[in-house]
Amino acid sequence: MSAFTSELEDRFTAHVCAVNGRCSRARLAALRERCAGSDSVLSLGQLLVRERLLRASEYLELRRWIERPLLRCPACEQPFSLAEGEHAGEDGAVLRCPHCGTISEPDALLEAIDPDALRLPAREDADAAGRLLSGRESQILGRTIGGYEIVGVLGVGAMGVVYRARQLELDRLVALKVLRAGEQASGAQLERFLAEARAVARLQHPGIVRIHEIGHEQGVHFFSMELIEGPTLQQVLEDEGRLEPARAAELLEQVARAVHYAHERGIVHRDLKPGNILLDAEGRPHITDFGLAHDTGRDTSLTRSGVAIGTPLYMSPEQVRGDSQAVGPASDVFALGTILYRTLTAT
Repeated sequence: MSAFTSELEDRFTAHVCAVNGRCSRARLAALRERCAGSDSVLSLGQLLVRERLLRASEYLELRRWIERPLLRCPACEQPFSLAEGEHAGEDGAVLRCPHCGTISEPDALLEAIDPDALRLPAREDADAAGRLLSGRESQILGRTIGGYEIVGVLGVGAMGVVYRARQLELDRLVALKVLRAGEQASGAQLERFLAEARAVARLQHPGIVRIHEIGHEQGVHFFSMELIEGPTLQQVLEDEGRLEPARAAELLEQVARAVHYAHERGIVHRDLKPGNILLDAEGRPHITDFGLAHDTGRDTSLTRSGVAIGTPLYMSPEQVRGDSQAVGPASDVFALGTILYRTLTAT
């Protein structure tokens, strides 16, 4: 990896945060001035973590993106990463394409990146989730789609938005996951969305959020799921700190049994973390968000070798390496161990 100047890292960080609605561009500019005008060695990303505008895990994810081929040369149209570009000029103000040598302004290259490629993991509270919605996604609120009246936002991810909805025919509340790209979804995006629905539909376990039905209406792809009225384990840890050992052991035993059930049916979750474990009114855990799940009995073409899949703080070594062939049930077991450590230490 070539040298990466702090100036370019800060530009990239600011752009990602702006795209995800974590901070206004005016405040980002003020924070960048704080970084430049102080004796502190903090980068903009580290300062954003300190200001609670980014989670530490999100900052780690963002740093990994430096090596992703997100940029595209305007001359030869070849993709390359910020780490691959040759940084030249004052404060690394220009980037040279490693393929053809064309020099471009970094800000212009950043603006040309597809915003969907820069989506950070969903925040764990509904207010923050609502702020991440685009205009189109916000307009869905209050509408009735496929017999579901959409009444609120539960979470926002890179590919989907999860809404609170009322199924009118049965008069019950459900969680409705909607594909963000809608009619503009690529074949790969739609296939991964459908793959999640198929994976969850195969799993009928009290420790796994159940799926009800899948549908498509008014340009919206969706599937409805059981609604768990309760916090995530992540929220509990943030509010209460570490758990008592007996409670942590009991909780993780239930999660592990649900994970084992999924493994027996050929489903590897690949993104187990406290934010994907919902706790119901009795404190029982329910695993959700199988958006990165791998079905060992189906085509593996959706997972490319060399691409890291998961959330950095809970990824197994093979996931970090992007070794898709080595990722399997043991990867989920590694994540469970990390979650247990987190519940016992709150770190």
